[in-house]
Formats: sequence, structure tokens, C-alpha cells
Amino acid sequence: MRFSKAQTLSFFGSFLLLVLWVSTMFWTFSRMEDSAAARRHAFLTLISNTELLSALSDAETGERGYVVTGDVKFLDTYFAVERSITKDLEDLRLFNTNREVAKHLDALVPLVDEKMKELAEIIELRRTHGLTSAAAAVTQGHGKRVMDDIRSTLGTISAVLNQSVTKQSDELDVSMDRLFIFLVSAGVLALVLALSWGFLVHRRTKLQLERLVAQETQHLLKIQQDTSRELQQLNDNLQTSEEKLSVTLYSIGDAVIATDAQARVTLVNSAAELLTGWTQELALGLTVDEIFRIVNRDTRQPARIPVLDTLKYGTVQGLANHTVLIARDGRECDIADSCAPIRDRAARIIGAVLVFRDVTEEYALQQSLRDSAALVQAILNTVTDGIITLHADTGKIETVNPAAQNLFGYRADELKGSQLGVLIPQLAQQERPVSEDYLDWSIAAGGVSPPREVRGLRKDHTEFALEMVGNAMVLKGERYVTCVLRDITERNRLDRALEQRGVDLELAKAAAETASQAKSDFLSSMSHEIRTPMNAIIGMSHLALGTELTPRQSNYIHKIQGAGRHLLNIINDILDIAKIEAGKLTVEHIEFDVQTVLDNVSDLIAEKSAAKGLEFVIEVSPNVPARLIGDPLRFGQVLINYSNNAVKFTERGEVAISIVLQAESDHDVMLYCTVRDTGIGLSKEQQARLFQNFEQADSSVTRKIWRYRPGFVQFQKNSGVDGRRGGC
Repeated sequence: MRFSKAQTLSFFGSFLLLVLWVSTMFWTFSRMEDSAAARRHAFLTLISNTELLSALSDAETGERGYVVTGDVKFLDTYFAVERSITKDLEDLRLFNTNREVAKHLDALVPLVDEKMKELAEIIELRRTHGLTSAAAAVTQGHGKRVMDDIRSTLGTISAVLNQSVTKQSDELDVSMDRLFIFLVSAGVLALVLALSWGFLVHRRTKLQLERLVAQETQHLLKIQQDTSRELQQLNDNLQTSEEKLSVTLYSIGDAVIATDAQARVTLVNSAAELLTGWTQELALGLTVDEIFRIVNRDTRQPARIPVLDTLKYGTVQGLANHTVLIARDGRECDIADSCAPIRDRAARIIGAVLVFRDVTEEYALQQSLRDSAALVQAILNTVTDGIITLHADTGKIETVNPAAQNLFGYRADELKGSQLGVLIPQLAQQERPVSEDYLDWSIAAGGVSPPREVRGLRKDHTEFALEMVGNAMVLKGERYVTCVLRDITERNRLDRALEQRGVDLELAKAAAETASQAKSDFLSSMSHEIRTPMNAIIGMSHLALGTELTPRQSNYIHKIQGAGRHLLNIINDILDIAKIEAGKLTVEHIEFDVQTVLDNVSDLIAEKSAAKGLEFVIEVSPNVPARLIGDPLRFGQVLINYSNNAVKFTERGEVAISIVLQAESDHDVMLYCTVRDTGIGLSKEQQARLFQNFEQADSSVTRKIWRYRPGFVQFQKNSGVDGRRGGC
């Protein structure tokens, strides 16, 4: 089929219009994609901006928790932020496509670095010098000023990004309107061209033309459907970004309240709900002063809400110190806040965002630090020892407590800036400054230096003895040495007196030992000399009893014999005492038969007890070993002494010795020996004097009963194999 010139021109004209329409459509789509991408980048930058502020707040919270408690667990958040802060800044730059925001990001980087450095310094200060030094650094407010600058910069970035988002949204709306108009116009134009072409072409081509129109219409519908899907995707992305922003606002630790231009509440996050007592559902539409009630903590007068000034002047506002927030239920807490304006793409103020937090604990901590400082100062002012602080590098005196002023007679202003050699001249003569000596000592030993005795010089040029100790420390990066000085004049005098007293005591001790030795020698010699004639008297009396004597003579001889034996026992006791004092008394470690010792005791005691009509009984437990290793003489002597005493003070009844196995191990046995009598015993007052030397309660036999005289004796077992010996 041939076409006329008009048809050909009409065809080419339609083709050119179609090309122009397609090009315009793709250009419109391109503009819409650019606007959507710019808007997406703006939202990503906003989210990164908010996450960066939240991370810095978390790091600051972790640092404050560690400063207050000293618990390193609070530093987990800080270290996590320290590792991720550089990436967060890179992400912020990566997502940003706005040149104006890039300028503010350039200003933000050094502020963030400065804040992280300040946090690290305070943490190190708390770790090395404790709470007081770290708290003092915090109270200087440098970190707060840096954080305020960061918040201000991030707020400016957020405002610029909000303007960019608004601008891109408007451009997207315009592009969509343009696309809609263009599609309608193009459809109408295409329809007109199709109708014109239909009238120009032959009826044979009518069906083909209708099919072509139908295909073109389907193609346009498909394009329109694709465009609708893209617009829906953009809208979904926008909603997702808004949801992320909402989640961020609800998850940050600070409370956030947003308002419109008339100060009506549009948003209340969870932290703000907790502090104010108002939920977002109840607060929406109310004016900010209805839910945000603040007063001055001291005067209790209402404080001006910063939202009103922000809406009025369009500037960032903050609260004055000592501001108290009164919640809906009457709860109160100290707060600190800042308020920034919200602007549209035309820079008009369309609302304000109020960010605040509970600082009650911070104020309490600050007050505690002030109280601690006052307490330390009071201690320094009342301590009796002189305390002087030197600068480690210059050696100059920095501070002097009142005790040091009284000690040397100088005022503090007279000593400040002077060298310690003014007060202790001998220190000025040594090659190295005293501050370096104590600094080296503290680094090497990690503690306080040992005491050092020096000579002090008062203002009136009188000298006196001093004891000095020192300790190095670091405050705000500067090294100092603290010297504690004590006047030891009186102590030295007492030491000299005690030293002389010690010499006198040594001389007295030597004289006493000499006298004691002479006494022991005398007792030993006397005992031996007296025992010889006493043995003769006892022996002769025994021989005399074997002759024919009258009853009266026999009675006299018995009395002489008893007195001699008693005196011989006393002499033996004196000789034992002399041996003990001379260190010559020994205890045997020999194998002996227990029953043999008890038979000897019975032979010696039975005669006396029978003479008084007493029954003498020895009771031995069946589990007592038959043979032991120890000193049989001392064992028998103990039983005889107790038994003799029991017989002496018992008039009727019995005297009994009871021996029981008290304890047993692999090598030793413990015997529990009891001498029981039916005498009258001792009163409580007499028992109190029982173990005093040369004390006898009463020589009478009419005293109260004292029935039990227990004691322990320890022996080694006789194994029956190797005859092992040991002490008893």
C-alpha cells in the first residue's frame, strides 16, 4: 500500500511526537527517581544523624556510670561506641548528598573527636586517681559544652535535611502531577492522531490501525501501572523511613516532645511519657504548657517553657539550672533540656522539638562531690600532721594545711611558690630535688615512701626533729608530691628514755639471774646435805622398831619415822624445784608396766589409809594398755601426791584412784586420772586460792567435800615390736 505525501508527513509527524512523548516520559521518570533517591538519602542521613547522637549519649552515660560507681561494666557501652563512632561518621558522609550538610559534617568531626577524647581522659582519671579527681574534671563542664555543640550541629543538620526532604517531596509531587497531565495529554493526542490516521488510511488498514491503537493503549496502561507501582514503592519507603525515625525517637534515652507552630503537642516519646506522666494519646492536641510543667527548684515559681521562645525567635533554647519538672501524678525530678525549631522548605517555623532528661542523680552526684571535697578539706584543716603539696616538676610548694603553718610558723601565702628547702634546709643541699626522690619511689614501689627523719627550721630559726613521708600523684595531667610532716621531738625524747630504761632493766635482769642461780645452787647443796642425816634417822628408827619397845616408845619412834619421811619428801621436792630452775630436771622415756607403778603407789598409800580406817581403791579401765613408754617415777609421784593429800584430809569413807583411757591415736594415749575422796572439800572462796603458791585453805579436816581431783597424763604406745619411745 502506497502512502501520499500528506500521509507520509503525518506518519513522520506522529512518529516524532511519539519519540518526544517517550523522551519526555523517561525524563519525567528520571526526575522522579532522582527526587526519590535524594529523599531516601536525606532520610538515611537523618537516621545516621540520630544514631550518632544516641551513640554519643550512650558513651557519655557509660562514662558517668563508671565515674560514679567505679564498675567497669558501665564502660561496655563506651567501648562499643568508641569502636563504631568512626564508621558512623563515614556512614553519615556516605549517605549525605547535600553540600550544605557536608559543611556541617566537616565541623562535626572534630567535635566528636574532642568529645571521645574528653570521655577517655575522664575514664583514665577515674581509674588512676579515683572518684574525686574524675568528678572534678566532670564539673568543669567542658564535656557538656562539647556535647551541646554536637547537639547544636546535629540539630542544624537535621533542620537542613528536613528542608531537603520537604523540597524533594514537593518536587516529587510536581513530577507526578506533570506525569499525570502528560499521560492524559499524550493519550488524548495519541487518540486524536490515531483517529486522524484512521480517516487518512484505507479501510483495509482500519483493523490493523485499531489493533495498533489497542497495542499502544495496552503499552500505555502497562507504563502507567509500572509508574503506579514505583510511586507505591516510594511511598512505602517513605513510610518505612518515618517508622524508623519514630522508633529511634522512642528508643533514645532522652525524652522528646514535638509541637506544631501553635505549640500544640504532635509527638511524645516513651521517655517523655515516663517523666511527664502523659501518654501520647492524651497529650496530642494539647498545648505544651499543659503537659510540661516546670518550676524553679529554689523559689518554686513557674519557669518559662523554652518551646515558646523557640517558636517566637526561631533559635535553640535551653533551661536554666535548678529547674524541676512536675509530672501529672505529682512526681518531681530535676531536668536539663534544649529546644530547637522545625522549619519547612521555605524556612518557615512549623514547630519545635523539645529534648530533656532527668538529671536528679547528676545533681545528687555533684552535691556529693562537693560534700566530699568539703570533708577532705575539713580533714586537712583538722589533722595534726603538717601536709605540704609540691609540684613534681618545679619542686615548688603548692598547698599548705593549717597544721603545717602552725608547725613552721609561716602563713600559707608566704610558703606558696617556695622550695621545701626553706623549711628543711638539708633537702636544699642534696643534688636531686625531694620531689624527684618521692616521684621515683612511688613509680618503683607503687605506694607511700618509707618514713624519713629530717631537721625542720621554723620561721624563728629554731630547729626541731621531723618525720617525713611522701607520695606522688597525678592531677589533670600534672605530677605532684604530697609530704606529710610530723614533729617527733617528744617521741625522740621518750625513745632515749626508754632506751636508758632498757639498759637498766638488762642490768637488773642479770643481777636477778645471778641471785636465782645462787639460790638454786644453795637449795641443791642444802637438800643433799640434809637428806643424808635424814636417811640415817629414818633407817635408825626402822631398826629401833625391830627391837623390844614399850608401846609408848614405839609410838614415839613411829612419830619420828613419819616426820623424817615427811621431811625427806619436802627435801626431795626442794631438790626437784632447784633442778627445774637450773634446767636440769629431765623426764624419762622408758618402757614400764602400768600395774607395777600402781602397786608401788598402793604400797605407799595403803598403810596410811589403813591407819585412818579408810578404804583405798585403785580402779583401772580395761582398755588402758598394760605397758607404756614414759616416766614411771613422775607418773607414780603425781598419784602419790594427790593420794596423800586425799588421805590427809579424809576422816572416814574411802580414797579411790580411777584411771580411764581418754583418747588414743596411732602413737599416743591420753589417760584421765581422778583421785576421789569422801573428805569435806573446799568452799568457792577457798577454791579461788587453790593454785596460789604457799596457800593452804585450812588445816582442819572439817571442811566441805571436794571429791574429784582429775588430771590428764599422755604416754606413747608400746607397739610391742620396736619399743618406740617418746615424751609423756
